[in-house]
Amino acid sequence: MSRSATARKVDRKSEGKNPRRQRPKRIQLRAIDSPRVWSLGALGVFAFLMLFGALLGAVVVQTGVVQHQVEKDELGDRIAEQSEIQDRLSLEVARLEAPQRILSEAQERLGMVAPDNRPYLPPVVPDDPSTPVPLPDESPFGASE
Repeated sequence: MSRSATARKVDRKSEGKNPRRQRPKRIQLRAIDSPRVWSLGALGVFAFLMLFGALLGAVVVQTGVVQHQVEKDELGDRIAEQSEIQDRLSLEVARLEAPQRILSEAQERLGMVAPDNRPYLPPVVPDDPSTPVPLPDESPFGASE
């Protein structure tokens, strides 16, 4: 037997007898990879991708802005057109509602005749001394007995 084998046998026998003579346990060490260091090429590719993404985002935003501006311009044109139509129709309504036109249409197309000149009674204001109410000639309740 080799010397290390006999030393192990002796250590096993003396393990439970003397706690002071026990060997400390060995810590298992293992090698790990070193942290990655970015190379200049990888940083360049990353920077290029970031720049490309930023430019692509700017193009998308600008496209949206242009589309909304086109819609806004079309709506402005439609509003102006509808406003002109409304003005034209308002003038037509005013022309059709004119009293002279209504009178001429009633006489020519419908054959209506203007009424005779009738006298109108003056308005009476109660308790007004300047315009007293005249008494009727006969009693409105009939002849008295």
